Amino acid sequence: MKIDEEVLINDHAISGLLPFVKYYLPDVKIIPILLKKTYSQTQINTLADTLNNLMDEDTVVIASIDFSHYLTRAQAKINDTKTLKLINKFDIQQISILNSDYVDSPSSLAVLLTVMQKRGTTNFDLLFHSNSGELQNNSVIPTTSYIEGFYY
Repeated sequence: MKIDEEVLINDHAISGLLPFVKYYLPDVKIIPILLKKTYSQTQINTLADTLNNLMDEDTVVIASIDFSHYLTRAQAKINDTKTLKLINKFDIQQISILNSDYVDSPSSLAVLLTVMQKRGTTNFDLLFHSNSGELQNNSVIPTTSYIEGFYY
């Protein structure tokens, strides 16, 4: 792990969210963490333990993750269905080995799920699920999928 504030400027996973966080929660403290695409199960557990130990009842964890990439909208929907099943089953081992046809940062998703398990926060409500092909009503363009939900 290293501190590198320059990388945050060019990473949309964090820079795209910061204006909303600042607007709606101007006094909140944030700790942005960018993860490599793949981490070992030991690294996932270590980071999840560290985060869990730093959290209190007011802490919110946001995982900004794109799901399937560069597929047709129909194939993206199929892959997202599989990913959502793995998410709902907390199948961290299978999630950890997914490629960008399913999720762009399996390690981020695995850490999120591990933290939620440690907190006993395992009920998931899906708020929104779509992909760029659906949003643009175009069935042939390469897509990126979006899944929005929350744990309680």
